[in-house]
Amino acid sequence: MEEQIIMIFCFCDDYFKSKEINDWHNVKLATSEVMLTYVIAMRFFYGSLATARNFFHEHKYIPNAMSPSGLNKRIHKIPNEW
Repeated sequence: MEEQIIMIFCFCDDYFKSKEINDWHNVKLATSEVMLTYVIAMRFFYGSLATARNFFHEHKYIPNAMSPSGLNKRIHKIPNEW
């Protein structure tokens, strides 16, 4: 599972870098980390964003965990074509 998490993060991060999509300098989570949380939730936790968020926080993959509502808002701000 750890290898898949790293692979998905690298894919998301490289995709956003190739499209020259930059985050604001004061965001808690990069867009690639938000996408990682979403993809892992769909892949391993039956779509539960809260479980994926807690998993990343407990295992220290993403130490700056957002609130569930903040994460949900960031996911819905990502355009569908990305």
